Amino acid sequence: MEIEKIYWDSFNELKNLGIPVREASVVVAPLKELAGKCVKYNNPEKFEISIMQKLVNTNNIWMVKRTMIHELIHTCDDCYNHNSKWKEYAKIVRDKYNILENKLI
Repeated sequence: MEIEKIYWDSFNELKNLGIPVREASVVVAPLKELAGKCVKYNNPEKFEISIMQKLVNTNNIWMVKRTMIHELIHTCDDCYNHNSKWKEYAKIVRDKYNILENKLI
């Protein structure tokens, strides 16, 4: 699975939806409990997105992409947690892709 391609596809789709995501580095990591996580470093401000190795190994591109989108939204200003701004952007994505449940996005 080409994780960089999924990252850039997701990044560009969010930008095209008007969601002000910022660039991040991406790693596949041996996460145990989370499908993904976004870490913000402050000096200089940068982001790193980790995607669970076990999820990548399933080759379920849609689930990896949903996780990537979820984590990319965390790079927006005032979206580091799941506050109202993060939820506003997630709703734009859910509406675009006709996703009914609110589990990942």
